[in-house]
Formats: sequence, structure tokens, C-alpha cells
Amino acid sequence: MAGRSGGLVTTDRLPERSRDGPLASHALQASPLPGSRGVAPAGSVEGAAAKLPSALWVTCETFEDLVLVGLQGELDIYTRPAFLERVRRYDPAEVQLVIDLAGVRLLDSAGLGGLVSLRNEAHRGGGRLGVVCPRHDLARLFWVTGLRPAFAFGENLAAVRFALAGGTKRPGRSS
Repeated sequence: MAGRSGGLVTTDRLPERSRDGPLASHALQASPLPGSRGVAPAGSVEGAAAKLPSALWVTCETFEDLVLVGLQGELDIYTRPAFLERVRRYDPAEVQLVIDLAGVRLLDSAGLGGLVSLRNEAHRGGGRLGVVCPRHDLARLFWVTGLRPAFAFGENLAAVRFALAGGTKRPGRSS
């Protein structure tokens, strides 16, 4: 496994938007750390999904061979612009990007379109976009839309690295 180059890890909390459009107050969520989000009691009006702001946390970890972009939250029409702005600090045509969807609880067509846009930029530069996707419901979305072969895809980072290296058999599988 490749070592980290400098161990640089950055975390950004992207601007929140309510589902109705205007910017939401940051007071609606107590902390950008995964698992530390304040949750209203079940059944309360405040707990209704339609009223929660769309939020996405982005972490970028630099390794010798790639930049791993971890996502927590919702990659949707409201968070896509800020997500793309944050990720495009790294040119997908020059840097090997891998997007980790393990913490994504919502991926809509706009979010999927953002991933395709990054994939196209990487492809123009002769590279591939890696996607870590351990959740079967999200992986199914890539199959149903026909986008699965467009990405170096895997359930974990090791599988994505293998796919990026041009491997066809899954690591750890004999047959």
C-alpha cells in the first residue's frame, strides 16, 4: 500500500441550502463531524426530511499515488456546485482522483452528473476517475444507469486501486 505524502488531510463543510432554495442557517447543524449532527426526535416536525438542509462534508487526503475525496451527507442538486468547486482544486486530468461514497446518504441525478463531469475531465487527460462505493443501493444506481463501466469502481480503496491499475479479477478472489 502506498504511503501518504505529507499526510495532508483537509475537511470542508460546504455551504448548506434548505430544500426550498435559500441558504440555511448553520445553526441547524451543530457540527460538521460525521455522526455528531443534532437530530430531532422521531415524529417531530423538525425531524421531517423535507425540512432538513442539504449538507455535504468533503475530506481530501493526499497519498503518493492519488487524492482520496471522502464525502459525508448528500450529493445533490444543492451541494453539487460547491462539491465540484472544491474537487476541481485538483485537476482530474493531472491528478488521480478517487471519490469515496461510503458516507453518502443521498445521490440524485445532479450529483451523479457531477461525478460524470469529473470522469469526463479525467478521461480527456487520459485518466480514470475512481469511485469507492461499499453501499449496494448506490452501486446499483451506477449499474441501472449504465455508468458502472465508466469508472474505476470498487467496494474499498484497494479494489479501486486494482481497477485503476487495469486489473480484471477482484483482489482476494480465486478462480
